[in-house]
Amino acid sequence: MRFFKAIFYKDLSKVDLQFLKSKVSLTLCKLEKIFPPSFFTVMVHLVIHLTRVVKFGGPIAFRWMYPIERELLKLKSYVHNRAHPKGSIAEGYLAEESITFCSRYLSKVETVFTRAIRNDDEGHRNQIEESNNLCPGRALARKLHSGKSVPKRRRSSNSHIDEKSLTQAHRYVLFNVESVTPFREEHKRIVKGRSRRMPDYEMNKIHSQQFTVWLKERVARMEERGDEVTEDLKWLARGPLRSVKRYSGYLIKGYRFHTKDREKSLSTQNSGVVTVEGENYASSRDRRHVQGVINYYGKLNDIIELNYSGQIRVVLFKCDWVDINRGCKIDNGVILVNFSYKAHTGANLIDDPFVLAAQVDKVFFVTDPKHKDWEVVRHVKVRDVFDMGSVDKVGPYSNDCTFDVPNLHKIGDDDEDGVDITPDMECEGDVEENDNND
Repeated sequence: MRFFKAIFYKDLSKVDLQFLKSKVSLTLCKLEKIFPPSFFTVMVHLVIHLTRVVKFGGPIAFRWMYPIERELLKLKSYVHNRAHPKGSIAEGYLAEESITFCSRYLSKVETVFTRAIRNDDEGHRNQIEESNNLCPGRALARKLHSGKSVPKRRRSSNSHIDEKSLTQAHRYVLFNVESVTPFREEHKRIVKGRSRRMPDYEMNKIHSQQFTVWLKERVARMEERGDEVTEDLKWLARGPLRSVKRYSGYLIKGYRFHTKDREKSLSTQNSGVVTVEGENYASSRDRRHVQGVINYYGKLNDIIELNYSGQIRVVLFKCDWVDINRGCKIDNGVILVNFSYKAHTGANLIDDPFVLAAQVDKVFFVTDPKHKDWEVVRHVKVRDVFDMGSVDKVGPYSNDCTFDVPNLHKIGDDDEDGVDITPDMECEGDVEENDNND
């Protein structure tokens, strides 16, 4: 099933196809040990050649029969008089086309052309929020038992949060706004100048603890001297109000997120989040510097909206994060996480559970029946959103396609003796050599 799901992707590269070919060949070899020779007919053998067909003919999604079959099913639904099926189809088709034509000239009426998508995340934000990407998306209304949506005034609840959480949330915002970057660098130089022998870990720790108060005093002195201070910097330095808005659901980047409390009464899962961070520390306790990209997995606990004097709004997700050292492992190419090992470490690893709503992607956690308390991570791909690669590197008529499928090389089989083949291979000879060595 994973193989057939992968070849239906609309953005496949040659490396991905080579990887899939090697995997399906290995799978069929293992099936030969179980099933008799009569099982392997021409149709079973055809699976090996599907990757070659995709390579020469292009993505299957653009040339398969499913759209035609759906259209035929739609036409069959017009038949209400079986004595005259063709006339019923013609009459139903004409009626729908007429209604569709008229609906294009209707204003203030919801039609199939003006209806918003299910996960429409277009929010209302001011110029400061839009330039800093602080409040994208929109709050999700809760459904009543009658099926009606909750009024807008009841989508959120105003409440106060404790001083520690407010400090953590405000600090995380300051550490992730572009206009504050020069002041963060200035404060780091001041902290580093106090002791030349201070390790970078201790310097970053002191910087995270003192930067909020230092920035407020620094901007206040600039305003007293009459220096030019931008609007976003002025309001951010003063800090947020103690009263915050809380949401139970949120739509952003085409994803639907729910808090864990809201999921208790639902059969679906929308609380899994993942955020990606580059070079950083292993954890708040481990002072080793980690190179490369790191994925932090968590579950959504709370959604809050900070209010900076009514001028700026910032939406933050408060999550339970997994300790990447003890609670995360890879088994046969599959990522497993264990939420028994929690670490309140956000993307900047300063003991903060918060992360900006715009910085997270959605994942699903599936319980692993073989390992107790461990869950399998399944990344989510937004429907009808495609990775078109780099325009500068790939021309419209280029033969070298660089469109990547995220985490395709991690869909390996569940057999312990399977061959671990990465998508870094460039030719078929590399695959054959690895199979022989194995």
